[in-house]
Amino acid sequence: MKSDKMLRRIEEYIRGVIQLKLEALGISFEELCDTPPEFDEETLSDPVKYKSYRAFLSLKETYKNPVGLAILYLFEYRHDYKVLEMYAHDLVAGQPAWEQGISGRDIDYVIVMEQLPPRKLVEDIENYLDDLVGEAITNYFFKKKGCTTLEPFNRVIKHNLIELHMIPPSMKSDYGINSIFSVPVERLDIEGFRRRIKELRQSIEKLGFLEEYMH
Repeated sequence: MKSDKMLRRIEEYIRGVIQLKLEALGISFEELCDTPPEFDEETLSDPVKYKSYRAFLSLKETYKNPVGLAILYLFEYRHDYKVLEMYAHDLVAGQPAWEQGISGRDIDYVIVMEQLPPRKLVEDIENYLDDLVGEAITNYFFKKKGCTTLEPFNRVIKHNLIELHMIPPSMKSDYGINSIFSVPVERLDIEGFRRRIKELRQSIEKLGFLEEYMH
């Protein structure tokens, strides 16, 4: 993924919130690796697994919006695909998690667009974000001497942390969005993301001016 100043800022933001959360959680790399692919009732009844379950959910919640910001920036500002709505979903094997268990290890972002991008672009961005989050997790533990690998966490556990689902508005009901037959699906604040991108752009422009002035 070719970088730019804005993208580097967003990358730093994602790494920062992940590493601050891991510091607060006090969980080991091994405990985080041992969390099951899907969290179910058996997991909740086991005290050791339950600790990992709570830690993983807390970690997911921490990077949910920062990654959403990156998704909006990459599709809308880098590739000119207008995002109409964005949801943070929880799918297990393509079905809502509440039908399969309690929760999965990845965040499923459902992005509603009138014009859908090519599948290759979606896969490239998904892999980039998956590795970005995975590297932030591994790097934290590596620096703390809590692990000996630099392989992204998602590759260590052989499970995605980020999945992207690009859909037209007509398919929202297929994902349980605005459906009376499912639990509410969280809608992310894309207008807030746009304001954040505008603020970041302004700060980058100011910094660029100062850098030129200093030279």
